Amino acid sequence: MAPLKGIESLFEILVKTNSRLLMACDFHKDNHYHRLLLNQIKAKGIAARISIIGFLPEEQLANLLAASDAVVLPFRDGAGAWNTSVDGAVTQGVLVITTSLVEIGYNKEKNIYFSQPGNVEEMIMAIEKYAGHHISSKPQTDEWQNIAEQHFHVYKEVVNR
Repeated sequence: MAPLKGIESLFEILVKTNSRLLMACDFHKDNHYHRLLLNQIKAKGIAARISIIGFLPEEQLANLLAASDAVVLPFRDGAGAWNTSVDGAVTQGVLVITTSLVEIGYNKEKNIYFSQPGNVEEMIMAIEKYAGHHISSKPQTDEWQNIAEQHFHVYKEVVNR
């Protein structure tokens, strides 16, 4: 967890709704930002509606995402095509709500809603309107695998010179 992920927006959503939040991540008490988040949870009185389940292996995380009503990824500066968290959630067919500086609104084909970064009210509207909507899961694109393979070949050529 890092500030760029916009975790604080998730807490604001909880304050304003009856939602529950599952956090598949680890909190480290020696990390200042993590302590700040834990303090916010207590101060906002939302601890009873948050389950921190820790880091999960890839397959377990995929199953959790697929079973969710929505996956909310409120990046402070917006997400992009480079974002593997968004891509992984979208492949599960679950509603994904994220932020963007470029895209706006609901993409029915991918079951993803793009709000403006920091616009908690818009994210709440998307949750209320689309949560629970699933589409068929899709195999992950080969794009990232191709990029990794291209990097591997370049590195191999450099090492073999």
